[in-house]
Amino acid sequence: MNAFTYGCVEWDATEEQLPSPLPDDCILRVRGKLTCPSPGYVIEVKKAQPQGVDPHQVDLELIPTAPSGPVPAVPTPVEFSYEEYVTGGYYQTVRLRLSLSKPITVIK
Repeated sequence: MNAFTYGCVEWDATEEQLPSPLPDDCILRVRGKLTCPSPGYVIEVKKAQPQGVDPHQVDLELIPTAPSGPVPAVPTPVEFSYEEYVTGGYYQTVRLRLSLSKPITVIK
């Protein structure tokens, strides 16, 4: 039995200024792919709790949910995305962290 190590294949974070009377209003968009142990995974992205003390940094949690039923043990990139309306400020740094409720193993 081998434990599978998740891997972030690629990700990107952008901010888009909004046409608003307030010049600091924007939308933060984070998109990427996480390599999961098999096809059929779903990745939930939510703001981590607690956040740090830097108001210009946001920590996001990637929460993978395994598929139900049998699936092949083939590492598969799974897309994820996150959007947040940011008012009166901006983020300079986005950090992702993987949150596993239980260890997942793949039997070869």
